[in-house]
Amino acid sequence: MLAALALAAAVAAGPAPHRAVYVGEGFDGCQPPPTATMRAWLGSPYRAMNIYLGGKELATPCKPTAELNSQWVKTVTANGWSLIPTFVDLQPPCTRSTKKTFTASTARAAGRDAAGRAVDKMKLLGLGAGNPIYDDFEHYDESKAGCVAAAVDFVEAWTNRIHALGYTAGMYAVRDAGVAPI
Repeated sequence: MLAALALAAAVAAGPAPHRAVYVGEGFDGCQPPPTATMRAWLGSPYRAMNIYLGGKELATPCKPTAELNSQWVKTVTANGWSLIPTFVDLQPPCTRSTKKTFTASTARAAGRDAAGRAVDKMKLLGLGAGNPIYDDFEHYDESKAGCVAAAVDFVEAWTNRIHALGYTAGMYAVRDAGVAPI
């Protein structure tokens, strides 16, 4: 489990017209623990957890299990947890990861497609419109103009589609690792 400073909009079950922004410690645990474990962790300094919604490039150990369902979301958010819903899909060309990539010619379509599938997962979890959804974006070579242009096209298409579907788009990325041009 990685501890990190989390800055996330508090995710709420159902529509989210008014939301406080959570600033504090959070973690990325790959799989959501049982609700009893989440309740026990209320004694910790953590109040935010990254949850992986899915996506074509989500690592097998992190694929959503039966534990991640609308009742789990409802219970943990009622207990005071903020969630960082993250979708791991195709990555930019020239990525430094081993994940599959989109190309310059498919970047916009890939961004729109990923956004639509991410919103579908949010709805299944009972996470309504207004909530944030983060796209996991890996390192890529910023020195190559074609890679940068493709990355920008993907993110623009992702953001526009997420917003058109009533949600808030976000990026889950390492600072100084490919997000500066965006």
